[in-house]
Amino acid sequence: MSRTEFFECACYSPEHVLHFHFDPEEPAWLLIHAFLAPDPFWQRIVNAVKYIFGYKCRYGHFDEFLLRREDCDKFMDLLQAYKATQQAYPTDADIDRLR
Repeated sequence: MSRTEFFECACYSPEHVLHFHFDPEEPAWLLIHAFLAPDPFWQRIVNAVKYIFGYKCRYGHFDEFLLRREDCDKFMDLLQAYKATQQAYPTDADIDRLR
């Protein structure tokens, strides 16, 4: 049975919400949806030109998400359910040992 969980950032910004969708069917999926704030049109053009010429920011492109204390157990339960479905599949380390 699939399961969907929403985690709101401790800052309560509507842009800082993580949406997890877990589907335990084979193969199991854990999808994570994050909001990416849109840039204005001209900023997207500047970013595209920088991308074309291979410019890379040394700091990367990221934002932050602060997991609320009351969501910790819910988050751990979701990850443990996902991990339990993955034990049927070999890991990269298992495949390397078989070589």
